[in-house]
Amino acid sequence: MQKVVMINRPISPIPPRKGSAGEWWMIQVAKRLRSFELHIISTSEPGYSAYEYCDGVHYHRISMGTNYKRIFIKWLGVDLYSYAARVAKIIRSLSPAIVHAVNAHALLLDVANRLHVRPRLISHLMNEFPITSSGNVDLVITCSEYLKGFYAPRLGAGTAIQTVYMGVDIQHFKRCAENHDALVSIRKQLGIPTSAKVILFVGRVVAEKGPHLLLDAFGRLMSDGHPGYLVLVGEIRRDSKGSGDTRYLYGLRILSRCRELGDRVKVVDVVEPGTVPLYYGLADVSVVPSVFEEPFGMVNIESMAAGVPVIASNKGGIPEYLIHGVNGLLIDEHRPVEDIAEKLCLLLSDEALAKRLREAGLKTAEQRFTWERIAADTEKAYAAVLSAEQTYKESDHA
Repeated sequence: MQKVVMINRPISPIPPRKGSAGEWWMIQVAKRLRSFELHIISTSEPGYSAYEYCDGVHYHRISMGTNYKRIFIKWLGVDLYSYAARVAKIIRSLSPAIVHAVNAHALLLDVANRLHVRPRLISHLMNEFPITSSGNVDLVITCSEYLKGFYAPRLGAGTAIQTVYMGVDIQHFKRCAENHDALVSIRKQLGIPTSAKVILFVGRVVAEKGPHLLLDAFGRLMSDGHPGYLVLVGEIRRDSKGSGDTRYLYGLRILSRCRELGDRVKVVDVVEPGTVPLYYGLADVSVVPSVFEEPFGMVNIESMAAGVPVIASNKGGIPEYLIHGVNGLLIDEHRPVEDIAEKLCLLLSDEALAKRLREAGLKTAEQRFTWERIAADTEKAYAAVLSAEQTYKESDHA
């Protein structure tokens, strides 16, 4: 069985306690691949072993050491034994057929330059990075057709680019949505009456995600006498990192607006990844009011998997799967606050429409975004890359 090594930037161990979308993708896909032997390389922290085999995946963790980072990298400004060098050492010992980097294009190229035998190289990009050269990788994977279109003119016509979407654990979200006791407990903790309608926002509380638009829309609902509640789930930066920390200042603005709206706005902040689906189970509607071009929009798919109707921005990769009036509602970007308020009133009062969107959204998630489907698409990409390698070798010796 051929080996594949997945790598990411040195940001946290894998499996993560609180992982990024890229880390989560790596774990979920790696443990579902059947035709390859998967190895994941990441950094380590106290409590993580240097090597672990779990769910069919080999995890290799690199300890950089606090003293090393403080003395050499921070104080002296040198990296004598870099993360890339340590990753390359492990890869040389494994001799994989493919090295697949997730959101780590520069790291992939650095590692590749340290290898004596060149495997196939895949750079997997889930955000808009200032990359203007493919670095001669064999394949670039993006998480949406939108992002594919973003990179194609920047990387040139000779670069192979393919879309492999994000995925969701449908059964886990279903189980959480049906966990009556847990949902009653959360409502009690938040002080939300059993019969009250709940509007949900999940995501980092930053300007580009647009929670200010949702708060203003909810304020309109309150002014009109609507009795619902708004729950915000996501990280709010509460400690300043300096006078120019715009994210901190934005967080202060959002918290102030929440206080203005009173106790019908519940700020949950960060919760463990395994608990997040329970909050979808509370919701009667989920709102994704992003003001930037979302590379994919994971919250929409998670909402669909939980059977929650979605109101979302018509941005980036979102309209590739969210069809207005069919499996969700798209926001009019020319009048976002008014439009969100109007669509919230519509969904919270029209149960037939909400039911139709719930069912269509769940069908979309089941047909297109299961992790099994995403793993199968990834295996096809691997097979194509290896087939191209074989063709190259044969033509090279013709």
